[in-house]
Amino acid sequence: MSPWKQKNLTRLIVYGLLCAATGAYVYFGYGKWIDTSVDSLFHWRSAAVDSARDYRGGSDRSEENP
Repeated sequence: MSPWKQKNLTRLIVYGLLCAATGAYVYFGYGKWIDTSVDSLFHWRSAAVDSARDYRGGSDRSEENP
C-alpha cells in the first residue's frame, strides 16, 4: 500500500473512532435529557394541534372536506 493511502486510511480510522467516542459520550451523558426534550417537544406540538382544533370548533379539517 502506498504511503498516501496508508496515511488516509489511518486518518479515516482515527476520525471514525473519535466520532464514535463522541457519539457514545453524548448518548450516555445527555441521552436522558435529549429524550426528555424531544418528548416535551412532541407533547407541545400535540397540545398546539388540539388547541387549534378546539379554536376551529372541535372538528377535524378532514371531516369537513372529505
